[in-house]
Amino acid sequence: MLSFLKRIYQSLSSLRFTVMILLVIAAISMVGTILPQGMTEEAVLSFYGETSWKARAIIFLGLTDLYHTLWFQALIGLLAVNVSLCTTERFPKTLKLWAHKERELNADKLRKFNNFSELSSLKNFEEVISSLKGFFHDHGWKKEFDRVGEETFEGIFSKRRVLIFSIYGVHLSVMLVLLGAFLGSFFGFKGTMALLQGDSTNMVKLMRKDKALMLPFEVRCDRFYVKFYSDGTPSEYVSEVTILEGEKEVLKKSIRVNDPLTYKGINFYQATYGTIISKAKVNFVDEKTGESFELTLSTQKEDTIPGSNTLVQLMDYRDNFSNLGPAVAVGMMEEGVRPRAGWILLNHPDFHGNRLGRYRVSVRDVEVEYYTGFQVKRDPGLWLVLTGFSGLVLFMLTTFYGSPTRVWCLAEKHGGSVKIYIAMKSKGGSQAERFTTLFRNVKRFL
Repeated sequence: MLSFLKRIYQSLSSLRFTVMILLVIAAISMVGTILPQGMTEEAVLSFYGETSWKARAIIFLGLTDLYHTLWFQALIGLLAVNVSLCTTERFPKTLKLWAHKERELNADKLRKFNNFSELSSLKNFEEVISSLKGFFHDHGWKKEFDRVGEETFEGIFSKRRVLIFSIYGVHLSVMLVLLGAFLGSFFGFKGTMALLQGDSTNMVKLMRKDKALMLPFEVRCDRFYVKFYSDGTPSEYVSEVTILEGEKEVLKKSIRVNDPLTYKGINFYQATYGTIISKAKVNFVDEKTGESFELTLSTQKEDTIPGSNTLVQLMDYRDNFSNLGPAVAVGMMEEGVRPRAGWILLNHPDFHGNRLGRYRVSVRDVEVEYYTGFQVKRDPGLWLVLTGFSGLVLFMLTTFYGSPTRVWCLAEKHGGSVKIYIAMKSKGGSQAERFTTLFRNVKRFL
């Protein structure tokens, strides 16, 4: 049992497992990018067919809400465990390497370094020591250790040695991103809110679920207006809103595209707008009797066609119905007949489809109101994610391009001259080139 658990631990803390799970997450994320997110189950069945195995698989696996499925979050959790174990496994070794202090150097030991060279100087021993110390000090090297004996000088110098910990900055950044993602997934939400001018509400319709969320405050639309270009396309639409707590006004702001309102960690983005019909003057002509009736209809209540039991009511409005201009949907209910409805074109009163039952219908005038639509979002983990990504970029750059460097220097009296041995360890490419440059400069300094 212990050996089995040890194998699991070794697998979870291995770099191979890191690469594998990152590839799996990347492949699944590609599916989430290709497949539209936020589709309802009914929309999936309608698109692929109710008997399609693809539709069933998509619904079963939750691929239209991929990033909030438990199995995808479990993969992210495994990555978090892997990063934590990798850090736990390797950090003590790095810390030990950092804390290790060498107290004795000899020529045989330094000759084993890949980057090693030696030279002789005819200067006296004291001048050589002074020159070596001066060189490393003047060129920004930090002294870790030096010792001067009667016939030897030993010194260890370093640059950017702290960068050996940069990989753990990468680990920490990844953990911040994962933590932020989890916080956003479990405690955040994304939804929509629609308001007519003068109305207020605290209800947000969630996009991922067929549910509504009640905010602890209300949003009131004081004014909404749209500006148009000469060709009729909107150039700007603005919502002037007030935040209400109880009956108290606590905040006023104009919400524009790319200029959201933020209150108590909840963001309101100007997302859309539209029109709804409030009233319309509708003319009915009885094709049997030729009688004509004009009624002012609304969406709030039904009206009766005079001399009958037929009820009519406004149902909907479109600015441009099938590229035929504005149209009004009118519903009709007659005793003993199934309810019916039809679209009545405003700009084509003689259109043959402008009829309901035995009545020809035309619309004389309409009153419409704009509504404004907000995308409402709360993501408590956003700043953790942003901080994590920023740290990830910074620490990855320092990990791959930073070069913690350490130099060992030994000087020994050798007859009438001084023998100098220099070795270097560095991270990253071009080590040999860097050592050649260092050695050339030391030689010139001496």
